[in-house]
This record gives sequence, C-alpha cells and structure tokens, in this order.
Amino acid sequence: MKPRSSSKPPATVKPVKVASANSVREPDCPYDAHNEKAVAAFWQGASVRLPGQRGPQKQPTKTAVTIRYSPEVLHFFKQTGSGWQTRMNDILLAHVLKSK
Repeated sequence: MKPRSSSKPPATVKPVKVASANSVREPDCPYDAHNEKAVAAFWQGASVRLPGQRGPQKQPTKTAVTIRYSPEVLHFFKQTGSGWQTRMNDILLAHVLKSK
C-alpha cells in the first residue's frame, strides 16, 4: 500500500515574462554582455566556490571552547536576552584590554 501524502497540492504556477539580454537597456549599467572588455572587467575579481564551501570571513573567526561558569554568572547573562554570549565576550575582552 502506498503511503498517503499529507502535503498540500502545489499551487498553480503562472508564467513569468523574462527579459532577454538584448531587451534590457540601462544606460548607467556598466555591464554589456556583447562587449568582451566589459565582461572581462565584470568577472575580473570573481572566484569559484564549490557548494558547501564558505567564503572568506569578514571578521576574524572565534575559537570554540567548552567552559564551565557558575550558575549565577550564566543566569545573569541569560536574563539579558538574546546575544548574551556576545555580551559576555565583549565584557571579557574589555577586561583583557584594560589589563594590558
């Protein structure tokens, strides 16, 4: 016996009119698919990334560690809401910089 699908039937898809490269003319757009120099300039800084590969980090990455805090410390920071780990990191970092 075939299992019954519990999902809803797919919605009706309406056709979408797609513009071709020849039909789009924007005077302030530097990219022209028919100009080899413009295409080369557009793709000059591009790099290939495979699916699942992360790009370069904008900020230095942090190191994951396992650490134990007293219940009072965790309770205090968790009460401040979302982002409590970042706030805890900022306070510890300020202490480190002040101690130098």
